[in-house]
Amino acid sequence: MLRRQRFLIGLWISMSSNREADASITWVEGSHFADLLRPFRLGANFNENDPLTYYWSDGKCVRFGVDHVLKGADPETFVFFLNGFAKDKNYCYQSGKKLAGADPKYFECLSYAFCKDRQFVWSHYGKVKDVDALTFVACDDGIHVRSGHRNAYGFGKDSQRVFYSDGRGHWVRKADPATFKSLNDGHFGLDDRTVFFCRSSIPGAVAKTWKKLGGYYSRDDSRVFYLN
Repeated sequence: MLRRQRFLIGLWISMSSNREADASITWVEGSHFADLLRPFRLGANFNENDPLTYYWSDGKCVRFGVDHVLKGADPETFVFFLNGFAKDKNYCYQSGKKLAGADPKYFECLSYAFCKDRQFVWSHYGKVKDVDALTFVACDDGIHVRSGHRNAYGFGKDSQRVFYSDGRGHWVRKADPATFKSLNDGHFGLDDRTVFFCRSSIPGAVAKTWKKLGGYYSRDDSRVFYLN
């Protein structure tokens, strides 16, 4: 269980190849956002210190971690994403568990925080409620770096609502999807009228003059704010 949840607390990844497949690259600042979205194929070994090998195959079956076998998984078509989601020709997965109702034909990674098919949107802890998957897009890369680890924090939106994921997808009340923008820092976003810290608005903040100062501090023309 611990190994499965390591994807949720962030990944340091080592990568040395730009192949779609087996590989070990070092994930450093400045890596391309496209690397979050592209699928990787299975390697043949598991290394507890290399999250890119958490999904692997002995040639007969697909495994997650040391000894968890993904029953029914197809090694030939199996691919995984850097946020712990994966799919083969038959099923989709998150941290080694099947996603009920997910369609692998249309399943795609949108950011470190969100994946979707044509019907559902997923965060790491399950389906996002009351969302239109067809119009849903990620607003940022979905990553917040803390103590050297990458965490799945970020915004997304459909045609009607804005959502925030801290592992679970939450509706951001009051947010206007037509004008909403994320600061891509895992916490702050704003639309034409309101400033948000995660899924909560910052009371009294004037969006037109609001600026982030650093850390969790921000200000508008008349006030300084900490968190929300």
